[in-house]
Amino acid sequence: AQLDDLLGRVAAARDVDRASLVSPDGTITYSTDHGLINRTERALGNDMLTAQTPVRWLLDAKRTRGSIVVQRDAATVAAEVRRAFLTQAALVVVALLLLYGALIPVFQRVTAALSDREARYRTLMEQASDAIFVADDKGRLMDVNAKACELLGYHQDELLGMHAMGLMSINDVAQLPLHMAELSAGRTLLVERPVRRKDGTFLTGDVSAKMLEDGRVLMSIRDVTERRRLENELRDAHRLEAVGRFAGGIADDFSELLGSIAQHADALALRLGGDRDVEAILGATRVGDSLTSQLLTVGSKQDLHPVRIDLNATVERMRAVLEGMTGERVSLELRLADGVDHVEADADQIERIVVDLVLHARDAMPGGGTVTIET
Repeated sequence: AQLDDLLGRVAAARDVDRASLVSPDGTITYSTDHGLINRTERALGNDMLTAQTPVRWLLDAKRTRGSIVVQRDAATVAAEVRRAFLTQAALVVVALLLLYGALIPVFQRVTAALSDREARYRTLMEQASDAIFVADDKGRLMDVNAKACELLGYHQDELLGMHAMGLMSINDVAQLPLHMAELSAGRTLLVERPVRRKDGTFLTGDVSAKMLEDGRVLMSIRDVTERRRLENELRDAHRLEAVGRFAGGIADDFSELLGSIAQHADALALRLGGDRDVEAILGATRVGDSLTSQLLTVGSKQDLHPVRIDLNATVERMRAVLEGMTGERVSLELRLADGVDHVEADADQIERIVVDLVLHARDAMPGGGTVTIET
């Protein structure tokens, strides 16, 4: 009765199904299951979860007298484990559902923000007036906008995967390489470069490059070919204007000098008569006067009056003057075709052109010859 009371409390405290005492020779000397008393230890069975503890009797503390064996039914333990697992699993599922319910609004907000960001990114890319390229850290193009395809003549799938250096001139890159160190330091590079189109031609582009936080490189290209052409034309116009002012200033002084020479040559002609050297001087002054007129035209100091001109009539009207210029050793022949169209030009300029041609032809034939004017 005392053992029932003692070991019963032990069994209850440890939540076991059975507690037994086993002697050193393997005999069950006591068990809460009285049917096992005086049987061998094998009677405890194998379908129980067993724990053994050595026991020393108080009257003989130096010798082990046996063991306390506590057992639980395996099926009971398995059932409890299943209940505990199912309970914990249910708690985990409930916790996950609660977490999922709490995170759904967050996921929705994040997804909406990412979608909005992507939409704004695509809008900016496609509406940009410049060609925009995004390259990875190896220089391979990952994204391009429609303007890039239009500007360079490629389809989008042809540009994607292409190396960015394939769009540049090798000689230009060799002379002015990209400074990756400056890009890595967060600086924005802006340089004017020739950019290769698909057909092999080049355009002049302002190329801007900046490294993004994730290591990719954002590039934009603005076509400045037309702007450069207009700037060059403006510089040429300024240069021509300066040359014109300079020529006009010279022409004024040169005209006065020629006038003085012609005046003295006329005086010599009156005194000497038909002197050949005097005629040469007068011819040279006429050539000089024609050059002066041209300089004044370049210098915009002479007004031009374009009108419809009959070239045949103009040349025929100049016949007597031209014959006097050629002299005796050079004859003048006119070949005026029928049905020559009228032209729109300044009459004085046309006459000066004819005079220049005849004078140069005469001077090129010191031994005599024929000057032919043909329309």
